[in-house]
Amino acid sequence: MKVGSRDGGIFGLCDVYFEMIEVSKQGALHFYYLIWITGNVDIRKLQEYIISNDEFIVSVIKYIEDLMKQSLTAVDEVDVARPPLLE
Repeated sequence: MKVGSRDGGIFGLCDVYFEMIEVSKQGALHFYYLIWITGNVDIRKLQEYIISNDEFIVSVIKYIEDLMKQSLTAVDEVDVARPPLLE
């Protein structure tokens, strides 16, 4: 990532990024990144839009639920009929 570079990187021009590295008990590294691409919506405008548009909120929650997957086989088999936690 090249913050402030005129060439950009694989995501294009990047204004800001945040990264966090986590190590599990088994020693596996997990990397988390939040990348704010140049020309993207201003964060304050996005926050106002989220607060004022219920339909948008529902679509964002559905998108996040579709992306995030966790499972414990024993729990999944028992809780198949349980509704999603976020609605």
